[in-house]
Amino acid sequence: MINSCITTFVSSRFDQVAGWSAFVSALTALASAVIGPIVTIRSTQRQLEVQSLLVSKQIVAPLREAWISSLREKLAEISSIAWDYGQPVGEQKERKASTEDRRRAFLLQDEIELLLHPGEELHDALLKSIKEMIEACEEEDQEQLSRAYATMMQRGQQVLGSEWQKVKAPNVL
Repeated sequence: MINSCITTFVSSRFDQVAGWSAFVSALTALASAVIGPIVTIRSTQRQLEVQSLLVSKQIVAPLREAWISSLREKLAEISSIAWDYGQPVGEQKERKASTEDRRRAFLLQDEIELLLHPGEELHDALLKSIKEMIEACEEEDQEQLSRAYATMMQRGQQVLGSEWQKVKAPNVL
């Protein structure tokens, strides 16, 4: 009788352990079935984000570099024209050339304005200094032209430097 009680007790405990073992196995399988796809989806999303950033950088960087080069060329040209145009008319310079310079300076001012981003502080300051430089040319005020020219060059370098930093900056992944 004691043997049969012990056998029954051990048998019931074995059934309980086997039941718990089956339950833990089923729970592990369920967790794997749910967590596995979630991890895979998150990993895939992250890979797509990284690829998207890389492609964006590969497309946007050359466009921004071309924009920077175009802006640099126009700033150099307008500063050269403004400096020449702002000089007093003399024997070596005909009024016709000044009229052409004036027209070209205003065209460049408009082109630069279209390249800049309104509302960005540096860009707005650069455009303002260009307008001041052209105004100084119109008035043939050498002192004002010298100040406006220096200011325009400084602001132009700030804008170009700021934009180059954007090109060179690594995307935070």
